[in-house]
Amino acid sequence: LYDDFRVVYRISPFQINYYSYAFWADKPAKLIRDSLSHYFLKRQIFRKVIQDISEGTPDIVLKSKIHFIEEIDSPERWYARLSMEIEVLDVESNERLYFQQFDRREPLYAKNVALVPVVLSNILEAELNKIIEDLDRKLE
Repeated sequence: LYDDFRVVYRISPFQINYYSYAFWADKPAKLIRDSLSHYFLKRQIFRKVIQDISEGTPDIVLKSKIHFIEEIDSPERWYARLSMEIEVLDVESNERLYFQQFDRREPLYAKNVALVPVVLSNILEAELNKIIEDLDRKLE
């Protein structure tokens, strides 16, 4: 439902629509995967970040699943919503090092679909910052 080039918007909890003129640059799952990789590379948290097993054998695997990635249109204000789960596994022991599920919506500054990616990026970055803090504490 959400892994489509079309941007999803919701005007009620029971109705989902797609914009006919607003599209993602790529499918949301790929955009999120690229954003995760970029986040970890930019922060230099790990020595190396790979997206494909053919690039090397990882020590840690990060898995993510998108539940909702959408715009919510209410009469007063529009929101961007990102709901997903993130799991971190130790490859050698197959132990779950971390699991987090979140569902956040943040207001758009104006009723404009072009603002959705910006707000979604802010949500994802804030959640990743929390995950890194939690992981640091756990792995110390």
